[in-house]
Amino acid sequence: MDETTTKIILAVFAVLPAIIWWKFYLSRDPHPEPKLLLFLTFLGGVAMIFLGRFIFGLYCEFFSGESGQCEINFLGMSFFGVFFFAASEELLKFVPVWLIDLKRKALDEPVDLVMYMVSSALGFAAMENINYVINGSDGIISGAITINLVRSFTAILLHSLSSGIFGYVLAIAVLKGRNWRKWWFLGLLASGLLHAVYNYFIISIADIVLTLILLLFSSFFLLEAIEYLKNLNVNYIIKK
Repeated sequence: MDETTTKIILAVFAVLPAIIWWKFYLSRDPHPEPKLLLFLTFLGGVAMIFLGRFIFGLYCEFFSGESGQCEINFLGMSFFGVFFFAASEELLKFVPVWLIDLKRKALDEPVDLVMYMVSSALGFAAMENINYVINGSDGIISGAITINLVRSFTAILLHSLSSGIFGYVLAIAVLKGRNWRKWWFLGLLASGLLHAVYNYFIISIADIVLTLILLLFSSFFLLEAIEYLKNLNVNYIIKK
């Protein structure tokens, strides 16, 4: 099998966990959203990886003078620095929802914001995972399987949880008629903090137990939040 064919197979394999999680979340929605809109949002999340790399290239050029050649060293970074990069990713994952979904008539139930945010997040996570599986395994199938399994229940899940919680905060803001900008910032703060704590646990102190506890607690919270939003007999259309 040539190198190009191997990479294509690994790329398809790397996307599967995100698709499985995506299907799981969408199955929680009693009134499914338009498939095309969901797919476009997913693709928007994919596109944000490339925008993120471009921005990171500018960051590298500014701080190291060599565009794209520097690396993020979380081990030597303060928690504020870790939070900055985590919140930046959460902001990127919000962009497709802002551009594609917010003013659509299809977005008419509280739980919809969570579904669209998760769709963007899993597109982002799928593209990110392709890079990890291909480059981390060096084309070795057994290594690719291990990386994919581990990331399925860690990084990919984390992306969906942090963005899902962001969507939940936005839904509550709309339902309560609260200041949209203020609550958008709170949603970004909440998702960024979850993402940053995850990075700190799994990278800075390499504690898998704390990481799993964080993911389990966050999963329980988001599933309960989805059930709460589903049970609300309130329809709305976001105007701004």
